[in-house]
Amino acid sequence: MPPKMNGHKVLSAVLASRPDKQDELRQTLEALRAQIELTAGCMECVVARDVAGGPRFVLFTVWQDARALDAFLSSDDFRILRGAMGVLSAPGDFRYVATDSTPGFSSP
Repeated sequence: MPPKMNGHKVLSAVLASRPDKQDELRQTLEALRAQIELTAGCMECVVARDVAGGPRFVLFTVWQDARALDAFLSSDDFRILRGAMGVLSAPGDFRYVATDSTPGFSSP
């Protein structure tokens, strides 16, 4: 059974790489994932790509609390992510979920 996520914060980014930048974006996201996982308060960091190897990538992060997420949003790693999005992908989309206020998201 998955752990309860009450109080945790989830931040995801959906990115579509520029046609000639798929490998660079993949490498950048993989390097960032390794760094983000080491960040205090990071509980999970996953990079996913379209199964068919298409241009879409998703970065999914789970943070212990709002303080940990805020620290990440002020970090060099987040600035690098934003820079990579500007250079390697079409405009990206960040989504934020507070698991303590989203019915149906937490495990029983």
